[in-house]
Amino acid sequence: MNPTDDELLSKIKEAVSAENDARTAHVSRSRELGLLLLEAKKLHPTQKDFKKFLRPVVGLELSRAYDLMRLAGGRTTEEELKKAARERQAKSRAKRKKLPPPAAPTTPASEPDPTFRDVTETVVKVDPAQTASRASARALAEFKQACRTYWLGITEEAHQQQAREFINQLTQPRREAA
Repeated sequence: MNPTDDELLSKIKEAVSAENDARTAHVSRSRELGLLLLEAKKLHPTQKDFKKFLRPVVGLELSRAYDLMRLAGGRTTEEELKKAARERQAKSRAKRKKLPPPAAPTTPASEPDPTFRDVTETVVKVDPAQTASRASARALAEFKQACRTYWLGITEEAHQQQAREFINQLTQPRREAA
């Protein structure tokens, strides 16, 4: 990054912090932050470069950055952004609601239920090694994502060293057993 990037990134970090503080106080500073982001987007026009530029900014995801830029550019209003967020949240909550309990069977017990499928028809063989391998791969992917997410927030060298020591402690028993 060049000095302009460092300066701009510093301003964006301060503005994000102020924005997050202002949200709790119900005061908006979204337009100021959006203008800074528009300036950053001019310097980093591709989405990949822009995302890489914003990576050190804790608390600002790419989708929120684009919302703030639309707001600063006058393409939307804060109320429209809030309304869209409420609608997304309502839709998400509706999806998570559980289905109602099944209704009581209407056919007599002596007759088989026409929707019932005999599970003994199909036998699926599951290889335990393959299942364990998939679980391990999933755990590794989640671990990597957690490391990426939290490592950027550990800015002090002493804390980074403590994190390294913690990982070493976690892996020490495995080395002894091998």
